[in-house]
Amino acid sequence: MNVLIVEDQALIAMCLAEELEAAGYMVMGPAATGDEARELVKSNTPDVALIDIDLDAELAGVDLARELTHNGVDCLFVTGKASIARQNTDAALGCIAKPYSVAEVCLSLDVLDVLDARHHPSARGPCLVPSALELY
Repeated sequence: MNVLIVEDQALIAMCLAEELEAAGYMVMGPAATGDEARELVKSNTPDVALIDIDLDAELAGVDLARELTHNGVDCLFVTGKASIARQNTDAALGCIAKPYSVAEVCLSLDVLDVLDARHHPSARGPCLVPSALELY
């Protein structure tokens, strides 16, 4: 699975990227701004984008998620502002609230993979949704 990380806090972004790569995911980025994310997406479309809500401008992550969703990319908010994420359920499939563990992020990505697989004949069956993941 190809995962785009959009997070403006460099330490969080780098740690998440390293841990996801160690878990076998292909990571794009991390991008610290919406513009950086758009540039990355021009060369390779991610399967999933993990997007912080507050980026270079307040709520810029919401706008980016709407744009990516409109272009067929599944998005999850990864944010400390879960209440704002809930107000923008049209922009993403769900939210992983900060603080989170990388294990919870990996489980959440697995859930999205299973949900996507249900649209195909080779669906893998039921899965457990991690407590950190809120789906809309």
